[in-house]
Amino acid sequence: MEHCEANAFIFDPWFGETAEKIHEKLPAVKTFVGMDATIPSFAVEYEKIIEENSPEEPDVEISEEDIQYFNLTSGTTGHPKMYTLTHYNNATGLILMTMLHDLTHDDVILTAFPMFGRVGFGWGLAGLIAGARNVIHQFNVNEILPLINTEKVTISNLVPTMASFILNLEDLEKHDLSSLRALVFAASPLTSDLQKEIKKRICPNIYEYYGLQESAILVNIKPEDKERKPDSVGRVVFGTDVRIVDSEGNDVKTGEVGEIIARSPACTSGYYKNEEKNRQCFKNGWFHTEDLGRFDEEGFLYLSGRVKDMIITGGQNVFALEVEDVIMG
Repeated sequence: MEHCEANAFIFDPWFGETAEKIHEKLPAVKTFVGMDATIPSFAVEYEKIIEENSPEEPDVEISEEDIQYFNLTSGTTGHPKMYTLTHYNNATGLILMTMLHDLTHDDVILTAFPMFGRVGFGWGLAGLIAGARNVIHQFNVNEILPLINTEKVTISNLVPTMASFILNLEDLEKHDLSSLRALVFAASPLTSDLQKEIKKRICPNIYEYYGLQESAILVNIKPEDKERKPDSVGRVVFGTDVRIVDSEGNDVKTGEVGEIIARSPACTSGYYKNEEKNRQCFKNGWFHTEDLGRFDEEGFLYLSGRVKDMIITGGQNVFALEVEDVIMG
């Protein structure tokens, strides 16, 4: 952070008491912007900037290859890494998100992810593309069900942990969730037992997708396919290539587990000032996810965990995700 070269920094209420420390560490930043009622004294109010902004289009020439977006991701490997997305990366990814989840102007989206992350950002702009109303909500398990009812939400993207919190509510059955046409899941494994409870008690239709923040959606599964292949995260989406390879980079046979590698127009253009990470993840034009998976005979992908989490015992490969699924059951 001490080496940040930006000339503006936006504070979000999630930063809390760290605002003063961030201010001290960024002496070169000229403008700080606050997005909360209790913004620091040294910051400018976001809403005030919007009100005073000129309605004219900026006189700036923009290329589809220009970097539009910086974001941080740590995944399961510790220290955050900053990746970049171009205008082209985001445009292709957002159109795909809209199509894959069958969004229309009749939908009411509940975005429960932070808008500064790629998922929340994605649903916000996917709603604009579809002409759908978007309800922005900082996830609160005690508020989300009344919100779905009053706003007549039709679709929302959650992670399995959020669903678990909702299922543990004592008054779950008292809420009217009939407006929901589907729920979308990603980011962590959706176990078989949890999936059954979600369908039974919250919403019967489930979409699921797989992809890293850096890669966007690589595979996606719709409700009808989820019914017959509940353990799969889907098939490769339009315009994207996905392979399963061994440690030498060779394709494995159908049904065999290997590392998932991909190339996609929505994939990051690289990690910012991190050549070591770029060399590690980009090889011969393919992005290496470090996730393990396998394809079935119909091209549906099944996840098996992380490369670093694979256990070798008695000469056999044991995949942590499969062990976790049994324990959760």
